Amino acid sequence: MVNALVISNNIDFIQALLNELNSNNLDIKISNIITNYSNIMGLLNSSDFRIVFVDSSIPDASNSSFFKLYKKKIIFLSYVANKKMISPRNLKILERLALYNDLPSIRALVLNELTTIGYNLKYKGTNYLADTISYILFSQTRIVDSLQTKVYPLVAKKYGKSVNNIKSSMTKCTETMYCECDIHILQEYFGFYIENRPTVKQVICTVVDKL
Repeated sequence: MVNALVISNNIDFIQALLNELNSNNLDIKISNIITNYSNIMGLLNSSDFRIVFVDSSIPDASNSSFFKLYKKKIIFLSYVANKKMISPRNLKILERLALYNDLPSIRALVLNELTTIGYNLKYKGTNYLADTISYILFSQTRIVDSLQTKVYPLVAKKYGKSVNNIKSSMTKCTETMYCECDIHILQEYFGFYIENRPTVKQVICTVVDKL
């Protein structure tokens, strides 16, 4: 079960959202409801929710950049009587997010992302990279600044390798990916012109952000 926060003061909005989550069999639970942005500060450090549903009619609804600092997925919705709130695009996003309490499912999503940009699954480094990203996503906080001390040791322990070995293998498979990839796909995925091989951390941050 993935927890979500709702920002709305409209009971019809909230009820319609609950109905659509249920009708689409989404394993998402509304764990908190607040009526405006002034009440959000105490929840920002909470790891209890991954998704924030925002009622677009709330004042300052467009001013949500601070949520990105906490890596919460923001879904803006508008309530209109007798019309669906969740678009097909948002439904796909929510179906994916609903899997985020299941580590194997997260890993499958990550592997799909990595193969999309040209990583080869036959390399150990690709699997180490997939585990690294999966652990970050599964942790809910999505913090990528503690790779050396908190994440790489977990991957190393799983495979019975040293942290240096894990890092070296990820670097080698990233070098291979860059040499063999379609540069246009890579540029589109990363969103900028790539002249040099992206670092492992750049790959991790980009995949985490996209998922």
